[in-house]
Amino acid sequence: MARAIIAKGGRRGFMARAIKPLLAGLLAATIVSGEAAAAERLSFAIPGVPPVFSGLVAVVAKEEGFFKKYGVEVDVRPFDSGAAAAQAVVAGNIDLSLAQLIRPCGLKVEDVKLVSLSSNVGAAIIAGQVKFGVLHLDDVPVLEEQIGRPITVVSSFKDVSPLTHYNLIICTTDHLKQKRDAYVRALAGWIDATKYMLDPKNADRVAQIATATGRSAKLSKEALSKLYRIEFWPAGHDGLAKANLEKVIAVEKEIGGIKPGKQPVNYDRLVDRSVWKDANALVK
Repeated sequence: MARAIIAKGGRRGFMARAIKPLLAGLLAATIVSGEAAAAERLSFAIPGVPPVFSGLVAVVAKEEGFFKKYGVEVDVRPFDSGAAAAQAVVAGNIDLSLAQLIRPCGLKVEDVKLVSLSSNVGAAIIAGQVKFGVLHLDDVPVLEEQIGRPITVVSSFKDVSPLTHYNLIICTTDHLKQKRDAYVRALAGWIDATKYMLDPKNADRVAQIATATGRSAKLSKEALSKLYRIEFWPAGHDGLAKANLEKVIAVEKEIGGIKPGKQPVNYDRLVDRSVWKDANALVK
């Protein structure tokens, strides 16, 4: 189930982040108030050039006018945080995803042979260089189209870890106090855009907007249906289930995502559910 979260502490800004599971995708978006601009103008940065699928809600909200509907101007901009840093993050997340995937089998990452392919896993599978790989959901229809036959999914992250958590939206407590109204209205636009995406009658339009990711409308539509089925983006609730968040924190600590000696944040310090509640109250 996809989740949204408002957190306390950390850097200035309003950021949506994701714990990157197998076949899910990474979301890392930042909304930061423009220093010289009006208080109601925000900038929303989504990761990847072209942007990754998980940031698509922001693109839909911008394209379909949902941010403007709630009286906030939002500039959605894809960004690249630097090749070296990106590769390090991707490599780390793949290892963590694999660790969770093989954990039910009693295996650890060091028990299997890893081949560093960065984002070229799909190409290596097509070329016959590897037989197994960790893929994102939107990779699957692309590979099936290119090889001309269905891919066998041995296991998925949702299968091995059904009590999980995908997306986070965070900001600092002090910045939320300063810009709370703008953030609430921006989140209302996000909620409305999510509902729009999930409405079957909008499937073709959403697939067309999703071509911003570099996928064709046809492949985007297939990928989106898979993401909807695992409720990658929450609808009708804030997605802040305590059991899910605490389970993810515990697993990340167990497999090394949270380094030994580091104290994980507790749920009550991390979460403020009032922002989503106020934003949802605005949605009509």
